[in-house]
Amino acid sequence: RFRVSEAGAMLIEAERRMLLGQHEIARAYARLNGLNRIMFEPDRPRIGILTTGKTYYDLRQSLRDLGLDERAMQAAGIRILKIGMIYPLDADALRDFARGLEEIVVVEDKRPLLETALKEALY
Repeated sequence: RFRVSEAGAMLIEAERRMLLGQHEIARAYARLNGLNRIMFEPDRPRIGILTTGKTYYDLRQSLRDLGLDERAMQAAGIRILKIGMIYPLDADALRDFARGLEEIVVVEDKRPLLETALKEALY
């Protein structure tokens, strides 16, 4: 049987471990296993497109439909980052992706999870 103060201290410690320790372990796992990776890297990147999951495949099809094959994307300087692990999101991966870009487009469906995370990572 626990006292309220003991239970509170245990819950606080469990939350601290989860937020600080386990999230960092998950982000390290994503980095080591290439879960969030640049899918297209031009020689001189200017425009970045950030997406995840099925939306990535929809994006690639849309670019093809617009006549943007790999040669055209290379000429336009389009860099694409596909997020494979959306939570906890690796802010370092977002900052690395954004480095040197003039503009970033976020393509996602429903709620602005990636957009919000990108804004927080960059600002």
